[in-house]
Amino acid sequence: MTNLKKEGILRELFVYEPYDDAISKSDIPSIVDGCFKTTWHKTVFDYFYSHVNVLGEPVSLHTFLLTHSDMDGAFKKADELFTDRLFKIHKPLFFLDVDNTLTNFAHLSDEKKVFISNYREKERVILTTGKTYDSIKNVIGDCALSSSYASCLNGSVVIENSMVTTISQIGEISKEIVKQFAHAPFTTVVYYHDAIRPVSTLTQDNLKMLAKYNESYVIEKEIDYSKVIKILFFIYEGEAKKEKLVEEVVAHYPDLTCMRTAGHTFEILRKNQHKGNTVKHISAKLGRYYRATIGVGDSMNDSPLLNYVGKPFIVSTASETLKSFGYPELEKNRDIDIVNLIKQYT
Repeated sequence: MTNLKKEGILRELFVYEPYDDAISKSDIPSIVDGCFKTTWHKTVFDYFYSHVNVLGEPVSLHTFLLTHSDMDGAFKKADELFTDRLFKIHKPLFFLDVDNTLTNFAHLSDEKKVFISNYREKERVILTTGKTYDSIKNVIGDCALSSSYASCLNGSVVIENSMVTTISQIGEISKEIVKQFAHAPFTTVVYYHDAIRPVSTLTQDNLKMLAKYNESYVIEKEIDYSKVIKILFFIYEGEAKKEKLVEEVVAHYPDLTCMRTAGHTFEILRKNQHKGNTVKHISAKLGRYYRATIGVGDSMNDSPLLNYVGKPFIVSTASETLKSFGYPELEKNRDIDIVNLIKQYT
């Protein structure tokens, strides 16, 4: 076990300990060293060992087993026992990606609207999106979720009772990065917390995509780069040469990352700008341990969300890349898949 992994397990156990009366702070060092007073201590160790990577960061069991498939039996059992106990202490929160997860190609089914609007524990339903808050207000309204938490721009912005708080952004460095794509063969836009600001001229295809996903944009003479949350490029799936141009620039910035976030978008963010932070932040606000959660996504920008929640799921129409992780899929009927998931854990 690497030192970083051991330190990560220690951190996770100290965060978890207040929620479990079967372990105490004094037990934690011995649990990490493999000295177990009870069988539950062994289960807890197995759980955290398989939910922390070599860098000490939280991961899902599915991500862990991609490189530890020979040990799946014991760890799957520990995961089941741990989450079952946790869900008895706390009713799980539901963190739902919006585009092509809660919605299906921008369509929100009547079944989902009616069920969520009438759900008695709506505070447990938390929308999380890579878009701005304004772009999901229609979904929030249709589902009567205006008093619930929400998360936007890949976990960079948190909404509480319609109040928007930025918790992470790229900021000024975005000006230097954007300059390097001045002559790139694709459209570049930057996100503020409220709307997109185009850096290069939007094409008709770009405009159609923005309209389809209810994204607003503002054209300004000068961009205030101190307010930039993230950078987005209209690069379509399969345009490997264009993706490589972005990857080569990002390689020079250790705290930045780039990823595909939809079939038509490729983005640059800080490494700490992800939906997993949202899970921790909002769970703490609601007095829950952050693994007492269920998450649903459809694309690779949902990977951090799925790494942090207690039970991760993907929709049947998820990207093939995300499916390769082995996450359980919801039923194929996209009109009722999330409705039935919430019913199952209510």
